[in-house]
Amino acid sequence: MRAGARATMAARHTMESSPGESSPGRSEHRLAIVRRRDGGLDVLLAADERGWELPRADLPERRSADVADLNRAVRAAFGLDASVLQCLADAPGAGGAPRRHLHVLEAHGGAGAPARWMPADRARAALGVDAESWPRVEAWMRHASEAAAARGAPAWARPGWRDEALGWVAGQLASRGWPPVSSVEQVRVWEFSQVLALDTAGGRFYFKARPAWGAHEVRLTRRLAERHPRSAPDVVAVDADRGWLLMRATAGRDLMEVDELARWTAAAASIAEMQIDWLDGVAELAALGCPQQSLSGLEADVGPLLDDAALLQPPLADRLGDEEVAQLRRRRPELEALCRDLAAQGVPPSLEHGDLWAANIIAAEDGNVVIDWEDAAIAHPFFSPALLALSLDYTDALARIPDADARLRAAYLEPWARRGPLTGWTPRRLEEVFSLAGRVAMLYHAAQFQRSLARVETSWEVRAYAPLFLRRLLEAG
Repeated sequence: MRAGARATMAARHTMESSPGESSPGRSEHRLAIVRRRDGGLDVLLAADERGWELPRADLPERRSADVADLNRAVRAAFGLDASVLQCLADAPGAGGAPRRHLHVLEAHGGAGAPARWMPADRARAALGVDAESWPRVEAWMRHASEAAAARGAPAWARPGWRDEALGWVAGQLASRGWPPVSSVEQVRVWEFSQVLALDTAGGRFYFKARPAWGAHEVRLTRRLAERHPRSAPDVVAVDADRGWLLMRATAGRDLMEVDELARWTAAAASIAEMQIDWLDGVAELAALGCPQQSLSGLEADVGPLLDDAALLQPPLADRLGDEEVAQLRRRRPELEALCRDLAAQGVPPSLEHGDLWAANIIAAEDGNVVIDWEDAAIAHPFFSPALLALSLDYTDALARIPDADARLRAAYLEPWARRGPLTGWTPRRLEEVFSLAGRVAMLYHAAQFQRSLARVETSWEVRAYAPLFLRRLLEAG
């Protein structure tokens, strides 16, 4: 199990000159590192020739959610084990200046020179050049409590959460006779989840936490592990009430790095098999908490989607142009009709992954494992392979195979032709409906990210998705 691919693919689209290359930009991170003490919080300040300041890290440009390098930089500078609680600000630099981030971190040990712990009230008075960052930090401190989590803030944004989570992990491992955790790496933290990589003498595990509104992923992943053990993550334990999921790591490469087309076609076929298996389990999926996304609902979403100027033209290089927006709005009746046409074809709803980029599939030794089910829904099943096919444009692994997309389509449709309610369909009809669904899928995923943006505060890369999908829709004609 690994961290999800949502931010990975968006960043490849917006930050890299070509897939697989690293961004040439820089990110400047201001760090409010805190530790708990009776009656309040201490803040770590660093000394320089101008006095005391918040520690700073200058790193290659990264998404604010990807924090492993940042935590390593803190360890190297201060000998301090720390983890990010929350990103409070993430703004692009003007005129080629580096991106500017403000993070709050919690310390899990002591710190050495050149730094000093100060109570929060004294830290504010001691700050010089960083005084402009302090109001955000102070506002976070006022809300860093259990009550903040109850108001909808992720529980992992409060000090002490990691100790609680690792205590639960320790109990789960011990009860199963596995060795204790020897090292912890924070892989990702953002509005949608927190992911920790945990090493033990018995191998690597992953711990994933989800907010209350996303806890259905925990229940669904556990059920998929029971029903599809070769294709789903190896779940060790869950706490559905807290949105916690503990899994054994799956050894292998993500599919984006694999140049064997057979691996890709096998992944397409396996997701189809899973979806056919769940055709009679839609009620169970609903009981697990999977949202139901109907085509009639998507048709109703088209107007608000195309009227959302901030969604279509975010402050990113790859935002839609004025003419592209105008084209989409002129085509609104046609796009709404596409939803009705697809609904009329009669493909029943089933399990839809919601984020089936190839980076969310691990090519393991004995098969492909599909990870990160946080966007799963009850919807048109043909929406899932649309992202798998789109992944071909972001990898050079299969560049030598010109018909890779056609072979992916054939592999996905073969199970549908062999069993289930579509067995009487001709190959031509299956392919036509698949093509129609591929276009409507671009609307579906754009609408999905419109909903996601309501929860986003600093993860700017999520804003790249709706323009990406809608531009693909325009290119499809």
